[in-house]
Amino acid sequence: MGVEVTEAESDTTIQDFGDFHPTAKIGQLAPSVDYTKDISDVPLLLVQLTKLKCGEARRCAPKEKDSKLEMDIKQVEESLCELEKKVHQMLQSMYTAKEGRQHGKHT
Repeated sequence: MGVEVTEAESDTTIQDFGDFHPTAKIGQLAPSVDYTKDISDVPLLLVQLTKLKCGEARRCAPKEKDSKLEMDIKQVEESLCELEKKVHQMLQSMYTAKEGRQHGKHT
């Protein structure tokens, strides 16, 4: 499978998530994966777009310039870059393993 995109709605606001440290509530923002499936049936990338109670996230942000919010956005961007690198490494590793199996090698 390729990419799975899920749309969700929540009755929470951006403020309900506090400082975005890992919690059960934050976990609800991420799509779930059924790891009992065959690996070929699990998407390489899962994305969940969640519409919060207040609508778009920018409407939830304070009206005044908020350096913490800007910092959070920067951290999200950095995390996405790291995720992209890890997905690339994973795909490269899977490709290398597949090539090895096709040539009678086991990795």
